Amino acid sequence: MSNESAEQPTAIQRPSPFVGIPVSDYLRDGFALLLLLVSFAMPWNFASSTTGRLEVILITLLSVFSLSITYLARTGVFPPSVTVRSVWMLRLLANAPYVVLVLVYLIIDAASGANYVAGGLGYAAAFGLAGAILAAQPREAEVKTIDRGAAVSELWYRIVLVFGAVAALAGLVSLILILVRPGISFAPAISVVVVVASVLLNVAAIVLLYAGIAVRNEVGRLVAFAVGTVLLGAVLVDLFSRFSISGGGVESLHAAGFGVIVMSALAGLATAPPLRIAMNPSDPLQRWLRAASVLLVVIASIAAFIMFLTILALASGTLGSAFTAYGIGTIVIVVAIGLLAIVARTVLHNSPATSRTLVLGVTGLIFVLGIVHVVLGAVNTRIGVIDLVLAFGLPIAVAAFLSVPAAVRDYYRIDPASSTALPTGLPGAPMRRSFVEQLTEPIEPILTQRAAPQATAPVPSTSAVPTLAATAPIVSSIALALDPATPAETLFRLAQDEPAVRPYLAANPSTYGALLEWLGQLNDPAIDAALKARADG
Repeated sequence: MSNESAEQPTAIQRPSPFVGIPVSDYLRDGFALLLLLVSFAMPWNFASSTTGRLEVILITLLSVFSLSITYLARTGVFPPSVTVRSVWMLRLLANAPYVVLVLVYLIIDAASGANYVAGGLGYAAAFGLAGAILAAQPREAEVKTIDRGAAVSELWYRIVLVFGAVAALAGLVSLILILVRPGISFAPAISVVVVVASVLLNVAAIVLLYAGIAVRNEVGRLVAFAVGTVLLGAVLVDLFSRFSISGGGVESLHAAGFGVIVMSALAGLATAPPLRIAMNPSDPLQRWLRAASVLLVVIASIAAFIMFLTILALASGTLGSAFTAYGIGTIVIVVAIGLLAIVARTVLHNSPATSRTLVLGVTGLIFVLGIVHVVLGAVNTRIGVIDLVLAFGLPIAVAAFLSVPAAVRDYYRIDPASSTALPTGLPGAPMRRSFVEQLTEPIEPILTQRAAPQATAPVPSTSAVPTLAATAPIVSSIALALDPATPAETLFRLAQDEPAVRPYLAANPSTYGALLEWLGQLNDPAIDAALKARADG
């Protein structure tokens, strides 16, 4: 009996389907599920709610089901022939119907005319589209081993380009439909200018946001993600107000286009792990600081647009004398917001190492002024989604970009001994670029030149100095590189400008962690030996 039992095969222990999945993937699945389910509480078009359209319900539930594909594959439900790439394709195909659904209703809206009965597309599409895109994209755990240029990263890069082209085309179609609408010649000139200006703002925003990704700029991707997320937050607030903010929660090509819907989708598109891999490499600290700088310019631009609309309303005189005081107050507030944003951006642009506290304080003041702006609007006329974006969403995004990322927190970490901010990350190059250049130019990584390999590892002692000290300046640099009292900013400049002293920086006990990590990536035997001696000592 003992021999028989010994010969029986043991059961194969299948690993848990949750092994190796990072927290970011769970968050992606959770947000996708939340967005898809919340879309059921929103209008689908002018004629019906989401729950009143059977095709919308079924396609949304298909996207919800697609969230389980990864876990089903990991539990062995699918045959062995199903690979990771097969899972990618299954998830993409399961969510493609939602995109097609939105496109079909966009065409229906264009063909329905401006009667606002059968046409339009509601904010359910904003939440549902963002959720379907999150559900469709490959997960972090599935792409962690791929490199830039891999087929899946280029596929998602092309998906974003096509989506951006369709969004821009929809904006242009909206402009044409408005200009050829019957009776447009009898409408007040001010009203026509306001609508046309709103459409042009939508188109410009769409083009700029997608252009940043199109040139593979990591800053552009972060800005697009921030704007998309802020718009989703504004739509959620609109839901809680029963869509009194947007006036029904439905957009139309015959009004001002689908700006909120197509830009909200960026919250899903810009977070796709393969898209991030397709972007040009950049320094982590530099990308977050520059993204915050661009968002401040966006705040100033929106403030200028609201000021323009308010001046038009005052000039038309159609809102009565009671509107005059409110209009003047609005202009004063948005001008102050715009000026503060420009000041904050200029300070951050010129002195990133010492300006974070000031920029956060100015951003907080913008937030307070935004509250005043929203309250005045709610009491006197009506606020819009763009007011929520200006007052709350973008200031919060700027504060998050300057506070949450690890690279930023390390850079501004306080040294208790000196009570001064030391750069524990690698600071970016001075941001001496215009807004358009910041959004479109690829970011080159900091410290790109690598030192030539040394024959032997340097020893941090005076006996090693003659082997490198050909000139007095080099001797001085070596002394600085070895001195524990040398400021972190000086250590950074030495690493950037004088490759010959990098082994000595590796031996300095005061060299900060991020610089040591970078030095370890250079594959220089002399630096590696110094780092090993440092660890052993």
